Amino acid sequence: DYGAELQILLGRYQYLQNRDLTDINERIASMEGLLKTLKNKNYPEYQALVALELGNNYFRKKQNYIQAFENYVNAYNLVKDADAKDFPKKKKVLVNLGNSYYNFGEIQKAKELLLEADKLPRSEDTLTNYNNKNTLGLVYRHNKMYDSAIYYFNETWKLAKKDGKKVWCSIAMGNIGTCYYLQGKYNMALPLLNNDIEGCIANGKQSYDNALTSLMTRADIHLKQNKPAEMANDIRL
Repeated sequence: DYGAELQILLGRYQYLQNRDLTDINERIASMEGLLKTLKNKNYPEYQALVALELGNNYFRKKQNYIQAFENYVNAYNLVKDADAKDFPKKKKVLVNLGNSYYNFGEIQKAKELLLEADKLPRSEDTLTNYNNKNTLGLVYRHNKMYDSAIYYFNETWKLAKKDGKKVWCSIAMGNIGTCYYLQGKYNMALPLLNNDIEGCIANGKQSYDNALTSLMTRADIHLKQNKPAEMANDIRL
């Protein structure tokens, strides 16, 4: 079965990617060759899976966001009309592209894709589910629709809590705290930001950027509250 063989091959690519066991340029060249082969055989769903994996490699390993975006768009165009029952990874394709649009400042396009994804069944990939809800929260927060933002951040927290993913619980709480900060509700924001900082630092260096964002927000609150000692401690931390 060609589909089963391809799934095994993609699983191998993901395994090697997660453990950095092969040279990234060799891995990308191999996947791009596979993508050409699939195009010639007219297998759009499988093409989409390879394009998605290529996008992830460009984004996470090469920090080549333009190439990542192009592959995410390619994956989306291949399966945008597919039924999620026939192509269960459609949600993942939509969320990856929606997140890319958000990162590029295309807020409305991000919103449309993420709302479409949110209507689909839950993905077997937990990060896809968290990113779907969380980035929708970021979209609404960007638009200063704080009640809607808090709703989606709470939905992220519920999913992460159910799955036992502590760091995502912390991230969601920090994002809610930022909503309160932006509304000047500092006493409501601080405990949530504290939760985010502690949880992300405890999770290790892969979460330090998120902890730093909440730490700077907390420092600004202490500045506005005329608490220089607390602010100085935030900066030192």
